[in-house]
Order: sequence, then C-alpha cells, then structure tokens
Amino acid sequence: MAHTHTLSQWELRLESLKSAVEEFTRACKDLSELSSPTETNTARDFVSLDVISRRTRDKAPQIEEITSQLLGAQSLIRALGYYSTTSTPISRLPETVLRTIFILGTAEDLAEYLTLGHDTEKETFLPNFATTASHVCRHWRSVALSTSVLWRHIEIRPQNHSIERAKLWIARSQACDSLQLILILPSDPLLLDFVRPYLARCSDLWAIGYADDLASVLAQYEETRGLRKITFHQLIPVRPHSDGIMAMCGLLHVQALSMLNTFPPVDRKFLGRLKELHLDSPDDKRMKYFTTVLSFCSQLEILKLSYCIVRGASQRDPILMPSLKELSITLDAPSEFPPLLSLFDAPHLHTLELHTPALYQDHEEFFHESDTRGDVAEQLGVALQRFAFVPTLKTTGYLGVLLQSTEGAFASSAPGDVGRELQALSASNCPLYETGPEQRDRTIC
Repeated sequence: MAHTHTLSQWELRLESLKSAVEEFTRACKDLSELSSPTETNTARDFVSLDVISRRTRDKAPQIEEITSQLLGAQSLIRALGYYSTTSTPISRLPETVLRTIFILGTAEDLAEYLTLGHDTEKETFLPNFATTASHVCRHWRSVALSTSVLWRHIEIRPQNHSIERAKLWIARSQACDSLQLILILPSDPLLLDFVRPYLARCSDLWAIGYADDLASVLAQYEETRGLRKITFHQLIPVRPHSDGIMAMCGLLHVQALSMLNTFPPVDRKFLGRLKELHLDSPDDKRMKYFTTVLSFCSQLEILKLSYCIVRGASQRDPILMPSLKELSITLDAPSEFPPLLSLFDAPHLHTLELHTPALYQDHEEFFHESDTRGDVAEQLGVALQRFAFVPTLKTTGYLGVLLQSTEGAFASSAPGDVGRELQALSASNCPLYETGPEQRDRTIC
C-alpha cells in the first residue's frame, strides 16, 4: 500500500511539473517577443519585463524540487519492477492471527504428507507452509521466523543439502522443546551422527526406511529419554523377533507406537507401557503374533488397525483390553469387520471408527445384493453387542452407505440406542455419518 501511495504522489508532482514548464515556456516566449529597451519608449513594456522575470525566478526552485522528486520516483519504479508485492487485506493482519494461520497451514501440510506416504527414490521433501509464508513479504517473513513452533517438523535425508537445511530449521525452532524429526533412510551413519544431539528435544520420531537398524541405535542413546512417540515405516518386511525390533524394548519412555509393514516386539514390558498403537498393513505371515501383542497391551487407550486381517478371528477367544477407549479399523470390505470386532473385549470403549473406501465399481455388485448386505449389517450389529455400553459409532466410505440402506437388519441386531439412532437417519446415501449419545440425529455429508 505504501508503494501505491508513493506512485500517486509522483503522478501529482508530474502534473505540477508540466504546468510549471508550460508557464515558464510562455514567459520565455513573451520575453523574446518584447522589443529592445532602446527601441521602445513605453514604461509599460519595462513593467511587463520585470513581472515576467520575477515569475521565472519564483518558479525555478519549484521546478528543481519537482524534478528531484521525479527522479526519485523513477528509481523506485525501477526497483519495484523486480519484486512481487501484495496489497491484499491479509497482509495487514495482526501477528497473532498470522501465526494461527501459519500453524494451521503447516499442520494440514504435514497431515497430508504423512498420510500419502513417501517415495525414498525421489527428491520429494516435506512441504513447509512457514517457508512459503516467509517468502511472501517482509511482514510475513518476520512473523514466520519468530514463530518457532512452525519449524519443529523437520525432514532429514542423508544428502548434505538436506542436512544443511535441517540445521537452519532447527536453529529457527530453538524456543520449541518438542521437535518432530522425519528421518529418510535412517540407518545412514552421517544422518545418525547429525541427529543425535537433537534427540533430547525430539518427542515424535518418524523413521522411513530400514527402521530395525535405527531401533538398535536409538536404544543405546541416552538422548532418547524425551522420546514419547515413534513411527517405523519399514521398506521391506521384518521378522518381529529380529534384533533391531527387539532392541526397541530399550526405548523406555515411548508411549505411542506406529508401525507400517512390520510388527512391534513381542515383549510384555514394552507393550505394557504403550498408550497408543497403530498397526498398518502387517504381513499375513506375522499375524499369528496379533493376539499375543494385543494381550500384552494392558494400558493401551487408543488402537488403530489398518488392513489387518486375522485368519479365523471368529474362532478365537476375545482379548481383554481394560483401558481401551478408542478403536479405529480400516478395511477394504464391510464383511471383514464383524470377525475382527469379535476379538475385542473392551468394557470402557466409547469411540469406534470403521473406515472403508468409497463406493467403487468393483463394490457395486456386492452393494446391490440385498441379502449379502443384510447379512453383513446384522453381523456387525451382533458384534457391537459384546461391548458393555454403546460406543459412538463413526463410519466412512461405502460401509456408511451399506448401513443406511439396511436399517432394518442393523437396527434389529445392534444395541438399542445405536439401532434407534440409525433409524432416525435418512437413507440418503451419505458417505459419512456418526451415531452415539453426543451425535444424536446428526448427519454429516
């Protein structure tokens, strides 16, 4: 906005300059047309000459001042030609509001990045909203650099340029005591040597690569005492009794564990300390450890299972999980939910989330078979009866469509409150809806 105001002043000065030059030109013309003093005998001609001379002298300083301002404005225009400026109202927001926007934007970028996964063969880095914001203008940059929490999410690869960039971000996050480090190919010695001094400030660690090697190293570091959450994305399947996985038991302060393509160590002490566990796509050959692992998680409050299929689950005895409060399951087919739910005996469960993909063409045949849909809905209702009280039920994808289209079958077998609330929902093929004590008669589209 300051630049716009300066240009407006320049236009006014330019008009004044033009007017002064025209008046000066007219005065000079009048002066040239006068006769020589020796050739005239009228006093009026001498008076006119004196008046024109005074006017010329009076306008000279003004012309010089306007010329100087014009040169300065032209220099400013040339300088601004190399920069992109914004004059939108958001540039004038208070710093507290901008900080909130930055934090929300960074959190959204991070969530999408961690959800979509990673390609270690490509140079794709963690998108950083704060970095983008710091290049908008001087005001945004000062706010971004002074907000240390924006720089706590740091992705590090073995390459030198990645490590140099991580040093810069860590320096900007000095006031933040809780770092989230995302390590790509974490077994590289150069990367481990760089990371070790900062592990004391790290509360959330992601390891994408050969995570079993990293677990062995981390267990030997005293700096990991502040580590509360760790995520292992294994590139290749690893046996649950391998040395690297078993070394994880030495991470005494970890309370939240997430594992992709691998299984946690079958260790009662380690699993007994966990408050949150997320298992994603474990190999079928290691699913025989599934019930053993969960039976050791006596303090577990949050459990997330993604594409975990337990063979013969309906013939197994239920697993007592006395502290479990939230259970989230993601599967491809609705028919896979009832057998898996039959494994859990969770007297204090209050939130159950069942996620499936959207209704694709491959699922249409199943969806249009009313008998099959009714059987699945009835089995799911029966599975919910094993819980001590009705949990809040959340469904996504075509499972929600299925339950809405089979109200009668599900309502007749589900616990009373869930059945009545489902009947109150309109069968509008809504892909996402919630039921439960706090979501009564609420439909989310």
